[in-house]
Amino acid sequence: MQKKISVSEVLNAAFLRFKEHWLILSALTLGVIVVIYAAFFAVIFSTDLPIDAIQNIESAFSLDAMYSLPIAFIVLYGVIFVLSCLLSLFFYRAALYVVDNNEFNLSEIFSSALKSLWPFLGVFLCISIVSSIVQFTLGMVGGSLVAVLLIYPYIRLSLAHFYVLDGVSVIDSFKQSWRTTEGNALTLFLCAVVCCFICVVAMFCCLLPVFPAASFLLLAFATAYRMLNPKQGEAESTALVLDEDITDVDVIR
Repeated sequence: MQKKISVSEVLNAAFLRFKEHWLILSALTLGVIVVIYAAFFAVIFSTDLPIDAIQNIESAFSLDAMYSLPIAFIVLYGVIFVLSCLLSLFFYRAALYVVDNNEFNLSEIFSSALKSLWPFLGVFLCISIVSSIVQFTLGMVGGSLVAVLLIYPYIRLSLAHFYVLDGVSVIDSFKQSWRTTEGNALTLFLCAVVCCFICVVAMFCCLLPVFPAASFLLLAFATAYRMLNPKQGEAESTALVLDEDITDVDVIR
């Protein structure tokens, strides 16, 4: 039977970790955003993209711009994708490491992240392709109902990134995520809603609190993942405690 978790359990456990490392996690979030946007504008300024692409990022990804400058956009998408993947890998690994160890060790996080580079790249690529197809479909259809319907499978597959960090293959990571989130999809969705609400409130505070709020969102999902998938040592210790409790009851009887 699949373990059930509650919103309060996830958020409370995530907050205990977050309050110890909020500064470095927020700085990491800020660094990810700065690097990605710096790469984006570097590619724009190094090509002959029109000035409105700089003023409006979405226009740089329009179909007209793609047809007029295909090579520039291949470079643009390639740079952004590679950077996003590498930084996301480090970010996910850092969140899971904090949840597991309640500390932040940069060298261990970096070395363990590199070991999961190719599986993480596979998961990241699959989700990116699906996201692109969804965005294109929504742009063509223009229906918000489709977006609402797609939230459910996205939530069910949201833990795949963490599975590959624990050594699961790409295909199995999606299968495990779908199986594990059965009965817990609503909990994960509500956790995301609460964290997004915190981000919206933070936007009214000079934008700076958005970075801690965004890092807390990822930490909450890492916490939920570890609650649903305890480490081997934790599972054995829990089973040992249960056995001791049963023995004590038998003795009393």
